[in-house]
Amino acid sequence: YSPITNQDQTLRTSALRQVVGFTLIELLVVMAIISLLSAAMLVALTELQATTKVRRCQQQIKKIDQLIMRRWDELLHKPLAIQFNSLGPTPPQLNIKARKLQILIARRELMRLEMPERITDITDDPVVFPGGFQMQLPATTATFRRKSIYNAALGNIWTEQNQGAECLYLILSVMQDRDSSALDFFFPAEIGDTDGDGMLEILDGFYQPIGFLRWAPGISNRTGIDGRWGIANTDDDNDGTLDNGSEATFLGSDDYRSFS
Repeated sequence: YSPITNQDQTLRTSALRQVVGFTLIELLVVMAIISLLSAAMLVALTELQATTKVRRCQQQIKKIDQLIMRRWDELLHKPLAIQFNSLGPTPPQLNIKARKLQILIARRELMRLEMPERITDITDDPVVFPGGFQMQLPATTATFRRKSIYNAALGNIWTEQNQGAECLYLILSVMQDRDSSALDFFFPAEIGDTDGDGMLEILDGFYQPIGFLRWAPGISNRTGIDGRWGIANTDDDNDGTLDNGSEATFLGSDDYRSFS
């Protein structure tokens, strides 16, 4: 037996410290470093996800623009399903001008019906021109109506909340992109029903409905074939001026209201 010296005690204490490992301060420092690295990685990952979503939105809008403009060009040259009466061999310039206006309105009606932006574009019939002339309902509009009727039969009420995005979905649903449907470009998660009215919507990279606006909406009054407001050569509103704008659509005139 040999007594334990001070030197032996010091060696044992040093060995014990080596077995214990990190000190509390060292652990706290390591934890702080790990937290900082995790926060930096989380910020970088969040920014990457946001950038990815923005790029996806840009791809969506670019593709939608290509499809819509191609459809727009087709409708600009599509024959109008309406037959007006003949103007005769030598029509007056006033009648020619009125006929050009009727054709322009009919073309815009075709755009409204085949590229709807709101519920009423689908439910409202084509405008009736003086003389009872009316354009036939396009087949695509009839398809849109059937989908709306089927949705109502399921007990759903089509609301105006996201009607632009829902109309955009309807337009793309009847379009072909080469050999596939135009909807094939979108991921399943990019088609949904955020307002719960039963009508599907096109969603962006942040899963928000993509609105669609064909043109600024509005209704305007138009003169009939005589080019005069109200009844021609009559002071309908007794303001001392014949056929001025205040006599628009006066009872008995051939004026009419249409989409502006």
